[in-house]
Amino acid sequence: MRIFVQNNQPKTTMDISFILNSKELKAKEKVSQLAEGILQKQILVNEIIEHMHNAKDPIKGSCIEALEYATEKQSDLLDIETFLYITSCLKSKAPRIKWESAKVLGNTANHFPELIQDTISKLLENAKHEGTVVRWSVAYALKSILENSGEQKQQWKEQITLLMDEEEKNSIKKMYKEALK
Repeated sequence: MRIFVQNNQPKTTMDISFILNSKELKAKEKVSQLAEGILQKQILVNEIIEHMHNAKDPIKGSCIEALEYATEKQSDLLDIETFLYITSCLKSKAPRIKWESAKVLGNTANHFPELIQDTISKLLENAKHEGTVVRWSVAYALKSILENSGEQKQQWKEQITLLMDEEEKNSIKKMYKEALK
């Protein structure tokens, strides 16, 4: 763990506000510190979510990105309330929040099979977003979800095929092709 100095005092605990407000850390370092804190159980996922409630979009984006990195390594970190909250973040106006949320959902959805239908519906609402990164992240999430849920694939096959046919970016088309395999 990295030791920070605040007001000439060493700080060894993982304090979300301290990390996010640090002038010494670059943006990616902040996200990395948060993700490591989550994985090492020095930061609780619900603390991250709590911190996000009143935060501005750039801070929310960093928090969700940290969750994305952490859930990529350990997909069972979220509880159902957190999963639902991340799903609701897909409605954000900020593209970064949309794309990071989609990736978290792709990493974790297999732990919430009862919520797959609603999650896929919410992801599809972003599948035609003007931002390439948002569309790619949605395609990633749909691919991940459908790979782990055979019976869902048939139900969504026509819609995924239509998205693939309308998509202009080959990297996104490739994700949809993999989702349909």
